[in-house]
Amino acid sequence: MPDSAEGAQPRPEVVQAISDALMSLDLARLTAIEGTITPAELMQAEQLFAAELEASQDYRDRRIRAWQILARQPWPEEATWPQVFDLLTPERARRV
Repeated sequence: MPDSAEGAQPRPEVVQAISDALMSLDLARLTAIEGTITPAELMQAEQLFAAELEASQDYRDRRIRAWQILARQPWPEEATWPQVFDLLTPERARRV
């Protein structure tokens, strides 16, 4: 197992564990590997965490936008899923 030497290759399982702990806000999950985390692993975990946050925010933004588009559509009666998707223009479908 690599020690905390600067030249050590980052361990993917450690990088993922750090990122998961940050995402869940449960840093206690790191007690088993505390003291063995290298600077490179920490840096990769921070990058992974930032990418996951950005991706989740993008997903939420697209989901909100999809509901905004659908809510603006006047429906004479309860719409079915095929009706909903048939009304989406190609440009709106790309945005959704």
